[in-house]
Amino acid sequence: MKITTKLMSGFTVVILLTLLLGYLFINISQNALKNVIGERSALITEQLLNKTRAHVYNQIEVFSNFIADSTLKADLKESNSKFDALPDYKSYIKIKNADWVSTTRGLSPLADSILSNGTSDMIRDKLLFHENRSFNIVYDEVFVTNRYGANVAMSIKSNEYSYAEKAWWKKAVKDGYSLGDVRYDENARANVIGFALRIDGSDGDFLGVLRLALNLNDVVVMIKKFEQLDGNQQLKMKLLTGTGKVVYSSGIDNHYNLDYRLNTTEGSNLIAQMAKQSGFITVNLFAPDGMEEGEELFAYSHSSGFKDSPALSWVMVVEYDSKDAFAAV
Repeated sequence: MKITTKLMSGFTVVILLTLLLGYLFINISQNALKNVIGERSALITEQLLNKTRAHVYNQIEVFSNFIADSTLKADLKESNSKFDALPDYKSYIKIKNADWVSTTRGLSPLADSILSNGTSDMIRDKLLFHENRSFNIVYDEVFVTNRYGANVAMSIKSNEYSYAEKAWWKKAVKDGYSLGDVRYDENARANVIGFALRIDGSDGDFLGVLRLALNLNDVVVMIKKFEQLDGNQQLKMKLLTGTGKVVYSSGIDNHYNLDYRLNTTEGSNLIAQMAKQSGFITVNLFAPDGMEEGEELFAYSHSSGFKDSPALSWVMVVEYDSKDAFAAV
């Protein structure tokens, strides 16, 4: 074999080894970087999720304290006494509820009297205080029913006069509280959570139920402020319910559905892959037309529910495009 041929063969081997080592180095570096980014981001999601949950709990606690108000309980006892004396309270409620929901303009005399009573004024004062403090609407609606389910006080006119047949009302009476899942309110143009609390007298007698609709705009503002901090501008944050419903997602309206992006190459649901309490995964995502969007890294953290309810079993997610995340490698 000629010396030139031997040299060329040797150079070829060296080049191939260099390319192989380079490839291995890049892969090792990318995996190491992926682990660093994933672990750091999972910690970020956990911290932000804890702040978000604490904020929601604080808003709920405001009215958890309110149900101990002596004026509220006195009004409920008076209302219950009047209903106790009715020969047929169910017929009375049926008539009043029909009048309540059929009034399309203005208020019925009953709704007007409830809306203008002292307890309703007290509720609105409390709502205004918290709106002025947070510069956001915190509660979309608050109302109180007596033990018969009939409305006694309200911040605005409620949809119905009686709620005794509602599942959330029955659960609050039975368990002391009820907490609904996140839903999008078209009128408020925001995601809200329905929460209800049983109200008892000092002797433990059941007096009524307080119901509130908690506006989640404050939560959205909190996440957006975090995104605007130095070094966070490239983060794509998402707050999802345990079933994958979008509470907030960077760059889109909060109520848009992202289910189409939750289909991976394996055809499984993205949330189902986030099995650990906290961690990160990389998956290939697809657009609605079936075109592959590419590999993305998702760091996430789960929260537990509220007491024994799965509500507030949320998932905070940070999403990275792998090309951008590993561009330096």
